[in-house]
Amino acid sequence: MRNPKTLNVFARTSLVLALLACFTTPTVLLATPGNVPIPTVESAATLSAHDRMRVGLRYAMGDGVAADDLMAQQWFALSAKDGYAPAQVALASMKAFESDVQDVPGAIVLLRGAAARDNVQAQSELARLLSSSSNPAEVEEAKVWQDKAEAITRNQQLTWAWRQAAKGAEKWAVPAGSVADGKRLAQHVDSPDSKNLTLDIGAIGRAVEAGDNAARTVGAMVLATGNGIKADEKLAVEWLREAAKAGYAPAQAVLGQLYKVGWGAFAKDDKAALEWMKLAAEGGNSDALSQLIGMLPKDGPSELREKAKAQLESAAAANDGEALMKLGFERLAADQREQALGYFSKAADYGDEHVLSVLGMLCGWGTAPVGHESAKMTEVRRYAQREDAEAQLMLGLFYAEGWGTPPDETASLAWYDKAIAKGNRAAILPKALMLAGTGKAKEADKALLHLMKEKAFAFLHETDLVKLMFEETDAASEITEMNKGDEACRAFRREKITRQLAFLSQHAKAGNPVASYLYGSVVAMGLVPDMTVENGQAMRDAALSKLCTLSSQDLAEECATAAEGQAK
Repeated sequence: MRNPKTLNVFARTSLVLALLACFTTPTVLLATPGNVPIPTVESAATLSAHDRMRVGLRYAMGDGVAADDLMAQQWFALSAKDGYAPAQVALASMKAFESDVQDVPGAIVLLRGAAARDNVQAQSELARLLSSSSNPAEVEEAKVWQDKAEAITRNQQLTWAWRQAAKGAEKWAVPAGSVADGKRLAQHVDSPDSKNLTLDIGAIGRAVEAGDNAARTVGAMVLATGNGIKADEKLAVEWLREAAKAGYAPAQAVLGQLYKVGWGAFAKDDKAALEWMKLAAEGGNSDALSQLIGMLPKDGPSELREKAKAQLESAAAANDGEALMKLGFERLAADQREQALGYFSKAADYGDEHVLSVLGMLCGWGTAPVGHESAKMTEVRRYAQREDAEAQLMLGLFYAEGWGTPPDETASLAWYDKAIAKGNRAAILPKALMLAGTGKAKEADKALLHLMKEKAFAFLHETDLVKLMFEETDAASEITEMNKGDEACRAFRREKITRQLAFLSQHAKAGNPVASYLYGSVVAMGLVPDMTVENGQAMRDAALSKLCTLSSQDLAEECATAAEGQAK
């Protein structure tokens, strides 16, 4: 993230430009649980750590409540104090966010706590933060945490493979805890359909001798893990290959996963992993189909891709948190932010700690979709809520103009006033224009008087922003498509601009040099009908001469240039 203190917010006009669309109604409603009343902080003691985390995510994503990073942090902190790892990850990510209130040491403390609980997201983020330290001990610590994160991820991937290998193992199950005469037993075996099975290894061996490919695959799992029998990797690989080559889909899926991870005789090979997983999916293995979502190239077989997507959507419809999160990321990548929010909201309700940790990091980084906000709007708001005066001015503009959010006069005024209170006098002029545009002439007049008293002329420099403010939506080619068909948005802008031009014209005629300068600038941009560019330039130059007599540092450069021109 870039800090507006080091990269002026106004200089990022080109980044704002692509996201200035007036708000359009979302096509997907937020998840039902996210629409229930939001709990109060006073009621936090009655909620579980998970539920407090969920409230924090709702504030972070504007899910059924106005987005507010500070409230999100408060709820994450209430959850984190009970040692809930996903909340520690979320709070740490927010503390590490680049801003004037950045707290990397505090973030590291939280991440260490979650990392010690084997939270992979915490371990990875901790490694990232510590790796840039000037302290050699912390750099070494970063390597340790990264290795642990990779080891846990690898074990999780292998666990998926062995569970898949155990598909159909129920036929060789014996009662849990049984110790039969001379029988070797594999215990605590999980399959895709059952948990904590106890398997008769001798019966599996006899089925292998009879040519049963399911037995070969289950037996390979027992041999590979050494569960109830001496581990024999070579024989496990042999049986897996035989079953996979015979077309047994679970064995093909296992091979695909082992090639993906790089286990034993199966050196890491993404191409081989994809081919075996595709064969398993084509053979009807739904678990392999789900795995393909992240493995198929973008130009992969469209039919298989559609099947994989349908499988993922089916899992999401059954409230599978991981599937909901994956669909959220898919929509986010397609810039379908409201739809992504709907999926992420449900993922937060039904997901496990892994899902909540990922969502917490996403919110902390500022890349999560936020209800009724464009990506740029979210970035500016997060800085503004961290007391950055330039971002507060910019947020006032976003709300006033309806850029990336619904127009909101009250919110706009509040953020302009916050910026002014923080010493950013440049916010006084756009505040006056917002009041004029909403028909509050007396308040706009007062703001203009305040501006003249403070000699706060800095906003006059921002010609790119001024042009965007006075262009009708249809005239801005970069955003026409984003607003196509939105007549309400166009009508709002036309009415606002008409009132603002009338306000500037009235005060220009009354001799106010700021109004004359700004009105002349807009005319010189060709945005006022029946007035020529030359008229505008002349009006602006005359106004500048008056402004230069007021000895404001805001226009020192322009006044010096004008003086040089007169001297010549």
